[in-house]
Amino acid sequence: MINERAKFTIRRSLPTSISGIVAAAAYEGTVFNIDPSDAANIAPAEGIRGFILERDVVSSVGLEYDVFDKTCDRPEPVGAHVSARQVLALEVEGENLLWTSGTGVLSSSTTVGTELGVSAGRWREKQSGDELAGYLRKQMTAEGDENAFRIYIETVN
Repeated sequence: MINERAKFTIRRSLPTSISGIVAAAAYEGTVFNIDPSDAANIAPAEGIRGFILERDVVSSVGLEYDVFDKTCDRPEPVGAHVSARQVLALEVEGENLLWTSGTGVLSSSTTVGTELGVSAGRWREKQSGDELAGYLRKQMTAEGDENAFRIYIETVN
């Protein structure tokens, strides 16, 4: 199932997860890890591999989410206790989850086999000082948009 807001698909995962309080809004699919300044919190990963956030975290939860609709992934409010799952492989697209400008940019011309790192919870080409987080294994066209790209990532655990 594809998350339409963040546009990612988990292909393989492990039962391992982390959980903690999230202090700022974030998209489901963002790479998170234990916050180095407070072990009770989880935060977007920076230079280290991590876990995939399982729900959107938003400033306020609006009425557009039907609490009785079990097919809808209701977001969590900032300050909530949220889980992030260890993933072995996933497909990702879009600037919310991929580094699309600046150092480490990923694009449709990034070669298969490129080593990947994480910055601000988003995937990018591995930079000096980054922990190896995964490999770009396949380039695809984004669903519903032939001008956008989607990548298949195999993570390093």
